[in-house]
Amino acid sequence: MDFALSKEQEMLRTAVREFSQKEIAPKAPEIDRLAAFPKENVEKMSKMGLFGMTVPPPLGGSGAGLVSHLMAVEEIAAACASTAMILVPQVAVERGLLMFGIDAQKAKYLPSLARGEMTSSLAHTEAVAGSDFAALQCRAKQEGEKYILNGSKIFVCNAGEADINLVLARTTETPGVSGLSLLIVEKGTPGLEVGKKEDKFGVRGVPSRELIFEDCAIPRENLLGREGMGFVQMLAQGVPAVLTAGAISVGIARAAMEAAVKYAKERKAFDQTLGDLEAVQFMISDMVTSIDAARLLLYRAANSVDKGQPSPTENFIAKVFSGEMALQVTNNAMQIFGAYGYSKEYPLERYYRDARAFTVYPIPSEVYKAVLGRMLLGLPLPWKGMPPAGPPK
Repeated sequence: MDFALSKEQEMLRTAVREFSQKEIAPKAPEIDRLAAFPKENVEKMSKMGLFGMTVPPPLGGSGAGLVSHLMAVEEIAAACASTAMILVPQVAVERGLLMFGIDAQKAKYLPSLARGEMTSSLAHTEAVAGSDFAALQCRAKQEGEKYILNGSKIFVCNAGEADINLVLARTTETPGVSGLSLLIVEKGTPGLEVGKKEDKFGVRGVPSRELIFEDCAIPRENLLGREGMGFVQMLAQGVPAVLTAGAISVGIARAAMEAAVKYAKERKAFDQTLGDLEAVQFMISDMVTSIDAARLLLYRAANSVDKGQPSPTENFIAKVFSGEMALQVTNNAMQIFGAYGYSKEYPLERYYRDARAFTVYPIPSEVYKAVLGRMLLGLPLPWKGMPPAGPPK
C-alpha cells in the first residue's frame, strides 16, 4: 500500500489548513458560546469547494475522493468541530443520491448539495428507538402518488437549517428493518414542523432538533431507491459519514495536542518547563502516536471506498478507534494544562466537550463494536429482519 499523498492532496491540505485557521478558528469560541449555526463558514467553505468532494464533476462536485475529503474535514475540525460536523449528513445524503437516486433526483439535488448551496440532514433516531432501527415507528402510508408521513425524529443534526431531510420511515407493515424506506422531505413541506433545539454539551454550533410530521405529504418520486430497502441503503450510504465523523475526532485531537505542546514549552514549574518533565513527554508521545494511528485507519478505510471496495470492518475499526482516541487525547491535554485546562479562557474544555460527541454519534461506539464482533463471529446483526452477516473477507 502506498501511504504517500499526491501533490494535489498535499496542496489541498495546506490550502484548507490556512483557510481554516484564518477564517474559521477565530469564530469557533463564539459559535460554541452562542450555540450559533456557522452560516458564514458554510458560505466560505462553499466558495473554497469543500462540499461535494466525493461527487463526480458532471454532477457539480470536484470528484476529489473520500481520502481528500477526510483530509479537508480534519483541518476544518481542528479549527471548529461544529463547522466540520455539518459535513457528516451532507456527505451521506450525497452518497445516497449517487448510489440509489434516480436521474431526476440526482439532477434536482446533487449539484446544489455539491456546491454547498443546499445543506441536508439525516432523520433516523426516535424517542422510542435510538440504535434499534427495527423498533422505529414513524410511518409513511402510500396514498395515490404520495406518502403521508406521521411521527417524529429526534437529535436530527442540521434540522431546521437543512434544505432537505432524508427520513427513515416505515412504509409497510413488514416487521423489523425490512419495512423501512428512505424519503426525501424538503424544508417547508406542509406538515413538517421543526421542534425544540437541544441544549448540547458539545458541538453546539450545529443544531440538533426534533422533526415532527403531521400528515406530511411527500411525493412518491421522493422515495430514495426501492421501498423496504431503506435500512440497507442507510448502511451503505452511511460509510462516508462514519469516516467523516472519525476525521472530525482526529482534527479535534490534533488541535488539543498542538495546544498542549505549545503550553508545555512555555509553562514553568520546578525551575523548568513542563516539557522538560518526562511524564509530560510520555503523554505527548502517546497523543501523537494515537492521532497518527487513527488517521491511517481512516485513510485505509477511505481508500477502499475510493477503489469501490468498501470494508465494513475497516470502517467500524477506524470510527471506534478515532472517537475513543480523541476523548483520551483531549483529556490528557487538559491534564497538561492543569486548572487552566478546565477554564474557558483556553480551548481545551471545548475540545473535550466536542470530542465526547463522537463516541455516541452517529451511533454509540458500543453498537459499532457489537456489530463488528458479530460480523467476525458470523452471527446475525442485532436488527430484526437482517440476514446473517458472515465473516469478513
